[in-house]
Amino acid sequence: MQIRFAVLCCSMVKRLFVALDLPENLAGRLVELDPGMEGLRWTPAERLHVTLCFLGDVDEQAHAKLVESLAEVACGPFALRVKGCGCFAKHGGLVLWAGVDDPAEALPLLHRRVARAVKAAGLDPGPSRIQPHLTIARARHGKPAMVREFLDAHAGEEFGEFTVSGVTLYSSVLRSDGPDYHKEYRRSFSAPPA
Repeated sequence: MQIRFAVLCCSMVKRLFVALDLPENLAGRLVELDPGMEGLRWTPAERLHVTLCFLGDVDEQAHAKLVESLAEVACGPFALRVKGCGCFAKHGGLVLWAGVDDPAEALPLLHRRVARAVKAAGLDPGPSRIQPHLTIARARHGKPAMVREFLDAHAGEEFGEFTVSGVTLYSSVLRSDGPDYHKEYRRSFSAPPA
């Protein structure tokens, strides 16, 4: 009994999510939108991504099963467009986002396949429908009115297109200046399933 307890205590837990990466040029374009508004914390380019499934805290065993399951996800590359901006209130604060347009309507299928892989690893994939967006800024305290002028200026603006050629499993460590992301695994669609 004591040995089992020691093993459980030493088990590594990571906060994980599965996402689509953004190319550097497009991430840089979104960072350039920063209006320098007080109270609005802009997302650095290296943290921009489209979340497919947020998994929360995952132990080592489930993490290993998840990597095996994700290795089986197959999908052909497809294009997504980043277009327009919006916001929503969250816990008394504000999240500013850039929209993701899916002209080929390929993203829901990929999301379902990733969700199946997550379930196969014994984890909860979260909502069954994806609402694709890129979180470009956050305000701890604020209302949509504070960014109305920014939203009006960028409502229909097209920021660029990128090709989805794989999915990435990230771990996230929360810090006072924002989360720190680490790539744990990348499933490239150009390679056949493992």
